[in-house]
Amino acid sequence: MNWLVENPTWMLVLAVVTEAVLAVAFVRTGRGIVLTLMAGVAVLALAGLAMERYVVTDREQVEAALDDVAAGLVANDLTAVLARIAPEASQLRAVAETNMPRVKFTEAKIRDLTVTINRFTSPPSAEARFRGIISANDTKGQFPYDHFMQRFTVKLRSEGDEWLLTDYEAKAIDDKLPWQNPTGAQ
Repeated sequence: MNWLVENPTWMLVLAVVTEAVLAVAFVRTGRGIVLTLMAGVAVLALAGLAMERYVVTDREQVEAALDDVAAGLVANDLTAVLARIAPEASQLRAVAETNMPRVKFTEAKIRDLTVTINRFTSPPSAEARFRGIISANDTKGQFPYDHFMQRFTVKLRSEGDEWLLTDYEAKAIDDKLPWQNPTGAQ
């Protein structure tokens, strides 16, 4: 049922097609009742758009949590990043606390996001899979690369009306490193 409020495109297309059919009917018949129907369709479309705008689904909340983490990385704000990590996720918190002071982030983008919500766990949990694009400079100059693209799997749990990160996994986009020979030949 979330598809009703996730994306307004279907609502807009349906309203435009209905309005077009009613406009043709009005031109052919000239009856005022058709104008009333057109006004009703317009009001319903606006109500649907308002509902889509003000109803925030779990998926949208998970996306907002990930966007907050990305914004915290780019702002190099450890406090903002830790605010989105569950208190009991000590390993994830340690990764952030250890690595963020060493790195100055200039870009953190999320692409190809898919979110799976599990309402059968207590508290509800989610898994987000996405391609992450990160640009950062090592402040100590020990790491030669400054641009990374990886596939991330992030686990989250619901805490009231927000979602907190509990674990993550990052994998290279391609299993082969760029300097490896794909054929294995020397």
